[in-house]
Amino acid sequence: MWHWNRLKRNSLRNGPEKEKRNPFKPVNDLKQIAMSNSIHNNVVCFGEILWDILPTEALPGGAPMNVAYHLHQLGEKPALLTRIGIDERGRELLNILQGKQIDTSHVQLDYDRPTGIVHATANAQGEMKYEIVSPAAWDYIVADEA
Repeated sequence: MWHWNRLKRNSLRNGPEKEKRNPFKPVNDLKQIAMSNSIHNNVVCFGEILWDILPTEALPGGAPMNVAYHLHQLGEKPALLTRIGIDERGRELLNILQGKQIDTSHVQLDYDRPTGIVHATANAQGEMKYEIVSPAAWDYIVADEA
C-alpha cells in the first residue's frame, strides 16, 4: 500500500504500480506536494481528520487538524500524522490543508477504507450528538519507528 508512514522527513514509500492507481493527479502530484511541504516540524498532531456532516453542510474537522491549523496560525510548524481515503472527501481535505500551508508530508493514503465522516445533529437544547461512521481510514494510521 502506498502511503506516508514515517516521521522522518522526505521518506516516502512508492512502488511503480501504485503510481498508476493515484486518483489524486488532478490536485498535482502527491509526492511533489509532500516534498515541497516537508519542513522541520516541532509538534506532531496525531489522529483523525474527517468531515463533520451537519444537517445543512459538511465541514472539515477532527481535533488533530484543528490543533495543527491553530498552531500553524501561531507560527509553529506542526506535522499532521493522519490517514485519509482515496476518495473525493480525502482529496478535498488534502486541498484544504495545502491551501492553509499545513505540512501534508505525513498524511497517509488508504486504498481500502474511506475518509472519515461523522454525522452531527443538535438536539432541542442545542447540544451536539455525533455518530462516528466506521470503518474509516484514520482508524488505520501507521506510526512506524523512523
